[in-house]
Amino acid sequence: MKKSCFLLCFCLVASIGFSQENLKTVFGTVSDDFGVLKDVDISIQGKDEGAVSDADGKYMIQAQEGDVLVFSRMGMLPQEIPVEDVTRVLNIRMYPKVEQLKNVTVTQNMLKNQQELAIAFKSNPKIIRTAFGYLDGDATSFELRIIDKKDINTGAADIATVIQSRFPAIKIQRNPVETQVFLRIAGSLTSSPASYDIDGMLTEQFPSYLDPQNIERIGLVASYSALTRYGTVGAGGIIIINTKTGSFQPKDENGEIIDMARRKDNMYTTTVLGEDSQKQNQPDYLQQLYDARTANQAVSVYKDLAPKYASSYF
Repeated sequence: MKKSCFLLCFCLVASIGFSQENLKTVFGTVSDDFGVLKDVDISIQGKDEGAVSDADGKYMIQAQEGDVLVFSRMGMLPQEIPVEDVTRVLNIRMYPKVEQLKNVTVTQNMLKNQQELAIAFKSNPKIIRTAFGYLDGDATSFELRIIDKKDINTGAADIATVIQSRFPAIKIQRNPVETQVFLRIAGSLTSSPASYDIDGMLTEQFPSYLDPQNIERIGLVASYSALTRYGTVGAGGIIIINTKTGSFQPKDENGEIIDMARRKDNMYTTTVLGEDSQKQNQPDYLQQLYDARTANQAVSVYKDLAPKYASSYF
């Protein structure tokens, strides 16, 4: 029994010593196309040992022949390098991990110039006209809340009622002197009432004279970053109102109003058929009618040909 235990201990110590003798130090530098890489994880596949590259991209790890070193870093393709008997220095070059899309379809360009926004104003309810140009609610970097004429209660008493019924978190304060609309909730940096941008005209007075039935579009801007161009007038936010009677009609380079319903690419530029060529391709009954010199001759031709072509669809 003692001999068996001694033999078992001897084999265990021998195997540990053999494995320790096979350990080798692998070191090197990890880099990419722009220089050295720090914080690269170096691990041994299937084992707990690991290391991390320092600020100079250098690393050092103990490994055995046959081990697989795995180099990984966020945003980079992982590298797997087997350790051979001659492996001592491993300088690793890593490459960015790029996700390739098979099919990319661009359906619409969100960024448009002022001319394109002006043309699309009538058909796009997300576009509103201000004193400083057009704004697209889908492309602005700030919150721009817009309602179109179809969402406006034309039976409302005034603009304040329309705004309060369609926009949440709006406070209306009425008194015998004036009506004030507050776009920001209590506790914000300012409690100033909103000002108005009506068809490009700025005013701080509530437009009690506006008829809700004459409103094309209403937009609310409460973001401080979006109101710098308005100066102190925009301290409490801006209510943008486009009326039906004051809406601007965009014009082309010739000064003509641009009609969105009219195609611009259907101009016929080739040679057209003349009157004689058209007559040659017409059916016989039409040629006889056109050859008639007087109305009486045309009536006579019609009466002669009517029985013959009475069942024709043409």
